[in-house]
Amino acid sequence: MKRFRAARACDSCRQRKTRCDAREPCGPCMSLNVTCLYGTEAISRGKSEMILDAVLRTEASIDELKSMITQNSRNSNGLNEAHTNSTSPFSPMESAIRGTPNHANVRTSRDLTESAVLASGHLSSTESLLKWPIFLNHPSIREEIDTAFLSLEYGRSPFQNTRYAIFPSVSMLDIKMMMGIFQRTYNFWYPMMSLDDLRALQLRISYDDLEPSTQSCLALLVMALGCVGASVIDEGISDDESRDFKQQGAAWFHAAMKMMHLAQSDMSVQACQCLLLVGLYFSFLQRPLQTWSYVNSAGTRCRFLLSCPLDNPGRDDREIVIRIFWSCFVLESNYVSELPSLPQNFNAEIESNISLPGKFHSHEDPEEGEKSTFYLLASIALRRLLNRAHYMMYDREIGLQIHSSHFPPVNQELARQLQDWYQTLPPSLQFPEDGKPAEDPYSEYLRQWYLSCRSVIYRPYLEWALANPSWDLNNDVRVLSGCHIALDTCLFKLRHLKRVPYTVMVDTWLCSLSNSNADPSGWLLPSAADNTAPSNSIDRARAASA
Repeated sequence: MKRFRAARACDSCRQRKTRCDAREPCGPCMSLNVTCLYGTEAISRGKSEMILDAVLRTEASIDELKSMITQNSRNSNGLNEAHTNSTSPFSPMESAIRGTPNHANVRTSRDLTESAVLASGHLSSTESLLKWPIFLNHPSIREEIDTAFLSLEYGRSPFQNTRYAIFPSVSMLDIKMMMGIFQRTYNFWYPMMSLDDLRALQLRISYDDLEPSTQSCLALLVMALGCVGASVIDEGISDDESRDFKQQGAAWFHAAMKMMHLAQSDMSVQACQCLLLVGLYFSFLQRPLQTWSYVNSAGTRCRFLLSCPLDNPGRDDREIVIRIFWSCFVLESNYVSELPSLPQNFNAEIESNISLPGKFHSHEDPEEGEKSTFYLLASIALRRLLNRAHYMMYDREIGLQIHSSHFPPVNQELARQLQDWYQTLPPSLQFPEDGKPAEDPYSEYLRQWYLSCRSVIYRPYLEWALANPSWDLNNDVRVLSGCHIALDTCLFKLRHLKRVPYTVMVDTWLCSLSNSNADPSGWLLPSAADNTAPSNSIDRARAASA
């Protein structure tokens, strides 16, 4: 396979013949602590470099907020005491929602704004939402969350594997179909298998060359996920046909798990791919702890491999590992956002120094491969922005309060960055901001994720309004406007929620929770508000903004 030369590389990377990420200084030079200098050659900027620059400009805006975050953290005790002793209506929310830390997570003193970190123990999960003061007087709802979500998942029965590995009988046409579906789904959302590798795995299945090995395990996992895709993406198949595909997928997966010990003891690129694909299959089974465990292991393995010289001339192994790393970053952050007690594998500590995905031959059609890469880049950028929003506004220790003088500029900056993200989407992935359907399921899912991020950014205003039902929002235009945007965003998402393959095949468990808190005033609160007092603020906000 032809190796693509970087459009721009520093002198040190050219001398070492290593891949340069074109930063100043670049990642490899930073890791080796050597001087990074660029020559005077003409620079041709590709699309990946332009996207990287957009991401870096976004991060530069965050640097301007560091001093405000630090100052707010230093003065938090004084602010809390002053507001507790005053007549400000913010203290009920602060005392009831923020509470005191009850997680035993070890926190470092590192400035977490340097990376897009989603800190453990944050207060933006669905479980935290159900602890809002609005629910304090409703025991039936409070009883439902007496047991933490993490404990409920931990108490589930273990995954049962079959005693013997049984390979389904399939034709060459079936194998090609499953490989093609895998390529259009999982290898589009997380493109980390080259076209040549997929063809080699297809031949391995066709020739029944499935002696226990990491490569055989990988081939079986691709077939399993291809069957999962076949049961979902074709809406014209019957329920019986869908069930048959799922059973075939389960058979392939059970056979792969019989070889998984080989991949777990292997320190190769193929082993990383196996770990990630097992995690994706468990996400389809709606087993979040198993998903997190395998994704976490794959991310940790990537960190090791990125420190090794991956210079195989016949394979672009470093690019594959980079793509697996970022896929793990996105997936792990998604699960920590809803299970904040999960420990992280510290990928966030080094994600700022890892190159973004570049050129890669993952699809027969170059345009489709390019679109897949852009989709992954868009997912990474939006996940990093979401992590910053969670950290700056919902962190248990330093999250900004709505009454803080630093909250408005931070909130506005996050909203601006979200709009910049939308504006920089390539035309093939752009979606209409109104209710018109997107061109394909990839753009449709990005729209749903975009709306979720927007609701996270403006939810603190809604949270405050519900905690202060007697406060007249018409006297506070800023809070009123924030409530208006939060409600409009959440209601729009619920009204235009569409079934997309990614939600069914990867995100079912997470979406069942994130959509539960998509609009707390729309359908969570009616079940809790037996009296009308708690919703007075929201009613006034809706009436004033109508």
